[in-house]
Order: sequence, then C-alpha cells, then structure tokens
Amino acid sequence: MTRLCLGLEARRPVALDGGVVLTPGLEVRLRHDGGDAETGLDLGGGLALAVPKHGLQAEVRGRGLLSHRSKGFRERGFSGALSWRQKPASDHGPALKLTRTVGGAYSGGADALLSRVTLDGLAANDNSGSDDNLKNRRLELKLGYGLSAFGDRFTWTPEAGVGLSDAGRDYSLGWRLVRRSRPGDTGSLDLSFEARRRKSANDGAPPVHSVGFRLTARW
Repeated sequence: MTRLCLGLEARRPVALDGGVVLTPGLEVRLRHDGGDAETGLDLGGGLALAVPKHGLQAEVRGRGLLSHRSKGFRERGFSGALSWRQKPASDHGPALKLTRTVGGAYSGGADALLSRVTLDGLAANDNSGSDDNLKNRRLELKLGYGLSAFGDRFTWTPEAGVGLSDAGRDYSLGWRLVRRSRPGDTGSLDLSFEARRRKSANDGAPPVHSVGFRLTARW
C-alpha cells in the first residue's frame, strides 16, 4: 500500500484571568491511499484548558472522516483527558493522567493515520469503518514520577498504568528518559520503553504480553 497525506494544523493559546490558558485547535487532512485503504478527508479539533498554578490540565478532542470514496464508510473518535502534576514548572515529582476514549483514533495526526484501528481498514474487515466503532470505549489511568538524571540534564520517569475496556483490561509498566530543555536548545530527545499485559474479557483466552520501544529525536 501507499499513503499520501496533506494537512493543516492550527492551535492558538489564549491567556485568561488567573494565569489560565485556553487552547483551541483544528486539524484538516486530505488522505490518498493506494490499495485497500481509506481515502478521504479528515477533520479534527480539540480544546485544552490549563491551570499552571495548580498543575491541572483538561482536554477534549475529536476526529471524523468527512468524506470517503467508499459509500457508507464512517470513522469517528472522541476523547477527554484530565492530568495533574505536583510541580507545574518542572517535570519532576508525581504526575497523574486519566483518559477516556470513545470510537476510533481521536486525533487526525500521525497517531490516527498509523493506529491499528485505522489500519484495520487495509484488510477486508466488515467491522472497520462502521458506526460500531463508537462502541469501542476505554478508560485509562497512568501514574508517573519524574526524577533527575545525568546531572539534571535529563528526566527519568518510571510509569505504571491500567486500562479498562469492553474487550478486557491491561496493565503496563515502563520508563521514559527525556532531555530537559534549556535556553538556546534547538533539539530534543525522548526515549521510552513499555511492557504490557492484556487480559481479554473472554475468560478462556490466555493473556497477551507485549513490549514496546520508542525513540524520538529532533534537531
């Protein structure tokens, strides 16, 4: 298969009273895929509200496929997230995030285009692209604790999470190593590792174990 994407993303923070920051966002993407893949127009958007003084942030996001060459094909996704960090001005200390998702990928960016939910459309799957994807609901809680590493040039964060959905539940353990940004820096480094155990809602099915590794670098 081949995949081409042309898109526009826009976000604009708006400062409110008391240091509160409101950030609306919009994403529009045109996708053209070769082979048995989706081809159409994506539209996504979101709204984030941050209260830096208390380390709180709330966000809602949504995404939908406006048009598609296959008649009747639909794909939608929504999410809401609430996060808290003890030290808002630093990435050290405890941090907590609660996320609720409904449907398919809720962002029109690369995460949506390369997600397993979207790529299900590459196969002749009768369930992919139908409104049934709104029945896919998930609740995830993740806790992390940031620690100084390598002379305070990096932050090391062990993380633990639990996810619940109609399909089952999963547990994860991992860690992240992120280079702390300093004045004059032009690049960034983010290294993460995660081990996950997934237990199906079907009691007769054995648990599934997986390991993931990701490296993101910008310069």
